[in-house]
Amino acid sequence: MDYIFPIAWKESQVDWIWSLIFFWAIPGVTWVAVFFPILLIFAWREKRYQLFKSKWDILSWTMLGIFLWMLVGVFQSDPAHLPLKLLEQKLTWLVMPLLVFLVPAQLSKDQAIRLFSCGVALAALMMLGQAAFHQMSHVEGHIWTGSNFTHPFHRSYWAAYAFFGALYFLNEALTQRKVIFWITGVWLMTTVFLSESKAGAIMVLVLLPLFVIIKGMSHFNVSKSKVVVMGLLLMLTLVLSIAWIPQLNYRFQSAAKGVTEMKWEHNPSDESTQARMLMWRAAWECWKEAPILGHGLADANFAMKDWNIAKDNKGVAESALNAHNQFLQLMVQGGIIALGLFLFWLVILLQKSTQEWLRWWWAIVVLSLLFEAFFETRLGLVPVMIFTMIWKLQDEVSVRYIK
Repeated sequence: MDYIFPIAWKESQVDWIWSLIFFWAIPGVTWVAVFFPILLIFAWREKRYQLFKSKWDILSWTMLGIFLWMLVGVFQSDPAHLPLKLLEQKLTWLVMPLLVFLVPAQLSKDQAIRLFSCGVALAALMMLGQAAFHQMSHVEGHIWTGSNFTHPFHRSYWAAYAFFGALYFLNEALTQRKVIFWITGVWLMTTVFLSESKAGAIMVLVLLPLFVIIKGMSHFNVSKSKVVVMGLLLMLTLVLSIAWIPQLNYRFQSAAKGVTEMKWEHNPSDESTQARMLMWRAAWECWKEAPILGHGLADANFAMKDWNIAKDNKGVAESALNAHNQFLQLMVQGGIIALGLFLFWLVILLQKSTQEWLRWWWAIVVLSLLFEAFFETRLGLVPVMIFTMIWKLQDEVSVRYIK
């Protein structure tokens, strides 16, 4: 338990509650906001409010700027499309910088990353229990794979969180040589494939060999050429594994067929790859209609829906879905201004990545943003924003560990 919660309640109630927020960012994503008012109460008791603008940095101001531009998108939107409801989902862009401004956490980056990763492991354990319960209850369907297995998470969101947790615990296993860390890391990596997320599989193919090369060079006295060969062999193994795993094999074959047989009009879009390509094309065409300001926060999805209806595309056209690409989604919602603010935020995060794990998380998120509109729901936005707060923490431990 000391490994998970490095802060004792008697040392600082504020930092103990911060620990809960980082730990429950994944398994309790829909109700973690309950901790926020409690945090403010105890922060007031500990006199931890720091109401000075000097505490704000460019990261805080950029997050606030993104939220303010969302307000512009609300005013542009048709009230019938419920723009305020969408804005409420994205309050994290405002709440997170305000919390760091009002209640500076004294956890270190290492402590917070550990808590976040342990929360991912807890969520994976809950998924395992859910699947086992459904199995014993004789529930029909794909219990152990796909969206049923990752419920209540979107499978591509889960793949990003689980992959980060897997890399973290595999690194801990190399460092501390504990079997429990190997088991946790391998299990989390397994859930990435069980999710049947094509984005997750691509992420593993790109980043896992790189991780092996870097760790092989830093943890073992192995020449660079041998480590590179190990990484290439791993990539080959992953490709062959995907070829032999039925669920992934089917999805990649389906993707290849979807690309080769793609049509932009009169498309039933019953294949996920073609549906996504139609969303991307619709987003691009709709952005060109309003390149500076966009269509509005709530009107963007309806504009893409109208484009598909005009092309007689079914399936996708029947629902006002997002672009399934965060960059394109922002372009349709808020134009080039929204995209510029968002890219600036990503650049700042990379520039402030003083620790290796922050750079790994950054790479995982950016790859995920190419395949999903990650920040259109709480399941995507809240964990990423909470992890973003880790960038604001100190590199060194500033409060005592539990003895």
